[in-house]
Amino acid sequence: MNSLRRVVAAAIVSIASGLADPRAANAQQATASADYDPQSSAWNGLVELVRLSQAARIELRTTPMLDWSAVRRGDGLLVLYPLSGIDLDELSAFLEDGGRLALLDDFGTSDPLLRWFQVQRSEALQGTLRSPRLPGMYTAFRLGDHVLGDQVDSLVTNEPVVLRHPRLSPVFSLSREPSQGIVLAGQVGRGRLVVGGDPSVLINSMLRFAGNRQFATNLLTYLASQPNGRVHLVHGRFSSRGAYEGAHSRRRSPLKLFSKNLDENLQRLGAVFNDPALLRLSSVLALLMATLAMALKVWGPRPSDRFGPTAPAGPLAGVAPKVLLFGRSGANLLYPTLVLRRLFERALLRSLDLLPPTDIARVVAKAEKKLTVDELATLRGVLVELDQIANDAEDKPSLKIAPRRFVSLWRRISAILRALSSP
Repeated sequence: MNSLRRVVAAAIVSIASGLADPRAANAQQATASADYDPQSSAWNGLVELVRLSQAARIELRTTPMLDWSAVRRGDGLLVLYPLSGIDLDELSAFLEDGGRLALLDDFGTSDPLLRWFQVQRSEALQGTLRSPRLPGMYTAFRLGDHVLGDQVDSLVTNEPVVLRHPRLSPVFSLSREPSQGIVLAGQVGRGRLVVGGDPSVLINSMLRFAGNRQFATNLLTYLASQPNGRVHLVHGRFSSRGAYEGAHSRRRSPLKLFSKNLDENLQRLGAVFNDPALLRLSSVLALLMATLAMALKVWGPRPSDRFGPTAPAGPLAGVAPKVLLFGRSGANLLYPTLVLRRLFERALLRSLDLLPPTDIARVVAKAEKKLTVDELATLRGVLVELDQIANDAEDKPSLKIAPRRFVSLWRRISAILRALSSP
């Protein structure tokens, strides 16, 4: 029924836009299986999107097989109207490595993925029709200040669904109501996520609208993330194979083993920080670096994994050099603090049975049954402070975290984790 509605609505689009030609009869006979076909010039194909990628000098890789081993660090992934599942482990590794994902779906089978990202979708539309004669065609207006909206005042949608998320900001929406988002965008860990409620904004017949065409170019450019970048496009029923390796060879341990090792290392660190005999910060840092080494074995070396976020690319520094560097007098513990933030958030979400992305309010609300009022205040304060440090680190390369502040953060984090793990 949904496919039929799309056929009818798109046919009306072509006629009302003055686009009908001798090929229209054949175009209207296209079946749902041809939706979003990159080689199709029919109304529901993606030939125009491919042409836009070529004009923007972006390599758009279209394939019915998503080969994770062929996805490089820095690539983008565009998923349109999926009728197949996506491996969440590989997708998580891709986003954690800074990958960019755009998921555009209206009536496909993306519910598990949307729930994983905590995105709610609904067919309760509260917007303005482009014309009373064009049922289902709503105009979405730009709300957020985002590169996806550059030079785009509005999008023309075709039988969309609306989206809502506690953290991802609406870039385009049918109205100013929070529940009427059409395109959401935000950050997930190190990665970037775009979620759209209407994949048909990218099909041939809809790219005749100037706003849609510019949005398509913006989206491809954003996903490619760099000049002459590349984007992998999958749609409908597709299969997956391989494992995501990024720009380097990673020997990833199973997630459960990683979680177990992380818990053990966090407990060891907590015990050290609560030891009255603690005399030297370097002994604490040695254990922290052991945790960091375990994490790097999972995540793999990156340019920022040598000695800090602003370090140049190069071989991975070993644990001993890092302990020497961060254990010396007057050392800047910004990098260990950022690593600590990442590990703490993973342990916190796991102990509260939450999935990323989420916000501080949701975490605190989930922890209300396990923590006292004072502990909840400490939790909120730590999360706000860590977020502020992460934000400042991007804007201020010279930001310094003194050992005293680092120790203070860990004492509070250790107390929170102990409280969460207690009966």
